[in-house]
Amino acid sequence: MPVKKKAKTKTSAKSVVAPKRGRGRPRKEISAAEVEELAAIGCTQEEISRVKRVSVATLHRNYADAYEKGFATMQMSLRRKQVSAVNGGNVVMMIWLGKQYLGQRDKFEVDWRREAAEKGLSPSEIFEQMVSTAMKQIHARGPDASG
Repeated sequence: MPVKKKAKTKTSAKSVVAPKRGRGRPRKEISAAEVEELAAIGCTQEEISRVKRVSVATLHRNYADAYEKGFATMQMSLRRKQVSAVNGGNVVMMIWLGKQYLGQRDKFEVDWRREAAEKGLSPSEIFEQMVSTAMKQIHARGPDASG
């Protein structure tokens, strides 16, 4: 049996020279360090995605650890500044941190219904007691206290 020769095919110079491109858009080159730095200065994921021209989903998928590390760095820095303000005597910061971390609060709650039932008070007498208690608290704070 005779052997058949393969037919020669012409290849275009274009297909040989140009590399084959994959599907979709070209990959964006972003380093995890860039994402971490931006998160450390308080940038949100939306802001980072706009600056780096990628989707938020891409950040979630590929850079979640870097973002979380940068965000934690920012939180730690902010906390350090707050404690420094407290150590410097900033009363407002002391009160705020006390509320956040120590469960402190400045609401004075009284169950007037239970007290009224025990003492047999009318609604107008309850109201008078509420006003009296509020006025005592205001006067106890002093004239310079802000409320």
